[in-house]
Amino acid sequence: MSEHRSEKQVLSTFEDKLLTTREAAAYLTVSPSTLAYWRATGWGPKYVRLGCRSVRYRQLDLSAYVAERQNRRFRDASGA
Repeated sequence: MSEHRSEKQVLSTFEDKLLTTREAAAYLTVSPSTLAYWRATGWGPKYVRLGCRSVRYRQLDLSAYVAERQNRRFRDASGA
């Protein structure tokens, strides 16, 4: 019996993928130290702490962070 997954399930799995700080930094085109600074100061995208040292970022949260910043910049420029 083969397991068939819908396109929505595959996308959901991809978006829920946990990325390392280095992977998340590459996705956002910032340095890993920038992400560390943002975590320390309460800025930046949501993250998940696994244990006392391991930090991961959900792909979905990174996408939402980018979209939020993009929409904010557009709203500010339009004067709305």
